[in-house]
Amino acid sequence: KLSETSSDGNAAFLLKSDFYHDGLDGKDNIDLREGFVDYSVGFADFRLGRQIITWGTGDMMFINDVFPKDYNAFFSGKPMEYLKCPVDSLKMELSFDLFSAELVVIPLFSPNTFPSANRFYLYNPFASVLGLTTEEKKPGQRVWDGEFAARLFRYIGSADLSLYAYRGFYKTPGMSADSMTSPTSVTYFYPDLSVYGASVSGSVLDIVGNLEAGYYDSRNDRKGTDPTIENSKYKFLTGIRKELGTDLT
Repeated sequence: KLSETSSDGNAAFLLKSDFYHDGLDGKDNIDLREGFVDYSVGFADFRLGRQIITWGTGDMMFINDVFPKDYNAFFSGKPMEYLKCPVDSLKMELSFDLFSAELVVIPLFSPNTFPSANRFYLYNPFASVLGLTTEEKKPGQRVWDGEFAARLFRYIGSADLSLYAYRGFYKTPGMSADSMTSPTSVTYFYPDLSVYGASVSGSVLDIVGNLEAGYYDSRNDRKGTDPTIENSKYKFLTGIRKELGTDLT
């Protein structure tokens, strides 16, 4: 990990990389976890590069945190921080008197990372089909295929209130076969998605509570008639947390 900050505190950089040996594959690997530059001017802070962004109130349950996750790391027993994938993006944080705002631009789409079949058992609905070909179509062929996210937030007393908006794509692919009865090829694709949500968290009488909600707008199938695309939906999450004793929460 390398980091440095300018003498006036307005500029900084961070570089964090993992070097590790995979005992199952017998291979050495390098993984750039974070690598970004920061710059502050007036009421605006900018961060450009590979970074990890966390939004929402969920503890491993995500509604408005629409950034990619690494489930391969999660199920293989890596530390919990590796569930979050870094994204190459530009993040701007703007501070005003009434509220603050975060704006995120991700020019290149990154999906969730799922467990690989050579290490985990994965269900394959087409296991009995011989000679099946597969193809993956990721967003990126169009100028507007970037991802955009925004968060408005402020504190009222001890409560943290946030509003969210996202325009991009599902991180989990849909699956389309050329034939439902005798398929010869399957295409994995990432449907268009918009998310609008809100959250509030705070503490009252030593009890920490949170409430989060979001609407998932499945833009390619708003009528819900395409079985290969997830339907639009509402998601809700609430919880309370209190320390009842030593090492008991």
